[in-house]
Amino acid sequence: MEPTGSNPSQQLCKHELPCWKHTLFGFARGAIIGLIVRSFLTLLTMLLKKKIFKDPLYILNIFKKNNLRMVGFLSGMIGLYRAVLCFLRKKTGNEKISSFLAGFASGIPLLFEERESRVLYALYILVRAGDAVVKHLVANGYLPKIPHIIDGLFIAAISVLHFARVWEPWNINKGYMNMLNRFITGHNDRVLIDMTGYSDKLFGFKK
Repeated sequence: MEPTGSNPSQQLCKHELPCWKHTLFGFARGAIIGLIVRSFLTLLTMLLKKKIFKDPLYILNIFKKNNLRMVGFLSGMIGLYRAVLCFLRKKTGNEKISSFLAGFASGIPLLFEERESRVLYALYILVRAGDAVVKHLVANGYLPKIPHIIDGLFIAAISVLHFARVWEPWNINKGYMNMLNRFITGHNDRVLIDMTGYSDKLFGFKK
């Protein structure tokens, strides 16, 4: 591979900046993305529950512990990936092995998350990894290209998720269940359950 970086020592790295700057920007990028995502979700929840109109200072909850944990998680994940990838590129000279090990190392921050968040993030990463693998196999001709297959799988997954949310809530990760209930919990769930002869109290819904 020909050198593409401005630093002559970066014979295998594809970025233009020195490795230490590239890594530092990775940590910063993850922190910014995490803060934006958590701030958006927190603000959306405040608006839906109208809490921000009753107490404007409630907006300071953006900086609560749970939100900052996600900032640290994304910052560490992206920064570690870049740091390990640059290091292994120079040590091994093998792009595939370096990328694989760097991806493995980037999962270390996941170990410091709370159990509920850890499961939620792990499932999301697993889905994204599966999506990348399928696209790679299709692009290289190992799998046939089926029109609208992604849309179909998404609809099927959402259908299963909402079925489980109503009928088997104990099988859904608690953190994910809490997130769903912030936006879509309503009286229809209880009506549907009561109509079939079940007591909605068994499912933990609040009146």
